[in-house]
Amino acid sequence: MKHPSRVIGALGVAGLFELVRFRFGLGTLEQGCARLSKRFGLDIRPVVVSDGATAIDVDAERSLKVAEEVIARRRAATDETASRRAPAAA
Repeated sequence: MKHPSRVIGALGVAGLFELVRFRFGLGTLEQGCARLSKRFGLDIRPVVVSDGATAIDVDAERSLKVAEEVIARRRAATDETASRRAPAAA
């Protein structure tokens, strides 16, 4: 957690407590979201993705470069796979 004070500002002490509980295995992600949902009167649900690249926060020049590198590598890998699958020209 880069900025705990921002989490407290956004979610309050209860929100920070939920993150700590989750971090130390004292509850599931779903349980934490359910408690926060009840506290804030919102429907908060986790979105779990298998690809960590979706978590890149592009808010600075450096993170933009990282995101562009990830995309370029994936395109190259996809192009290489496609060219191996393509039938040979007659």
